[in-house]
Amino acid sequence: MDALHRVLNDLPVQQFYWPAMLMSAGLSVPDTVFGHGFLTKDGMKMGKSLGNTLEPKDLVERYGADAVRYFFLREVEFGNDGDYSAERFINIVNGHLANTIAFDSLAATDGSLFRDNIENLVDNAQHQYKNLLLSSTCETVLEIGNLGNLYVDEQAHGPVSSKGSHK
Repeated sequence: MDALHRVLNDLPVQQFYWPAMLMSAGLSVPDTVFGHGFLTKDGMKMGKSLGNTLEPKDLVERYGADAVRYFFLREVEFGNDGDYSAERFINIVNGHLANTIAFDSLAATDGSLFRDNIENLVDNAQHQYKNLLLSSTCETVLEIGNLGNLYVDEQAHGPVSSKGSHK
């Protein structure tokens, strides 16, 4: 696997000093250097003097690592700047993870059309992930969740007729 090193966008000098330090230590240099953006909080630059820093450990302890990872992968496109707000965090985590993706995974064992659709979406997500299209990957994962939820509903209730009753 290729080595990917991430550096801050506004410090391109890191692209040159870091590999030089690695070479002087006898270590291999990265195959790719990718500049990440800034993270703001509620639209403002974060800083200790402003008292608006964001502590990742506190977020993880409160909401869990998966929720924190998902939010930042979904909301901060790799390479771009991003913004965190507590309200948006809660809305995204509840709307996407709790209400969409948390479907019964056992449903995937039945139904070849469903399984084929899921496999295609998983292939798309893997391709997007390998190409660092992380926000797009999250969108595809949501599609998988939506498809899973629809499948579970159909299996539990059967198709709904035009008059609203189950067949």
